[in-house]
Amino acid sequence: MEKLKAIQFNFENCESEQIPIEYIPYFNFKNVYTNLSHRWDHEEEDSDVLKTGLECDGFTMIADWDRVNTIETWEEYNLADRISKFHDLVDVDLIFKGRL
Repeated sequence: MEKLKAIQFNFENCESEQIPIEYIPYFNFKNVYTNLSHRWDHEEEDSDVLKTGLECDGFTMIADWDRVNTIETWEEYNLADRISKFHDLVDVDLIFKGRL
């Protein structure tokens, strides 16, 4: 199994920030399942490509907020404040070591 590097938080304004896995002693994704999707936006794109992804019914995390507070964002807030104050989280991604 691949080693997890970070959990990335993606927000409505297309901003994304990562929390290193060392800052997260516990997380749980509830009822993980595979999703198949198709979206054709432009004529020059292949129209027959299916995308797969993992989705879940719920996500719980315990993080060291003192350490998360050290992560700067594009906004005037650190990441902990950004997550707790704005309520505009769209999705989360798992970032694995060795992947770009």
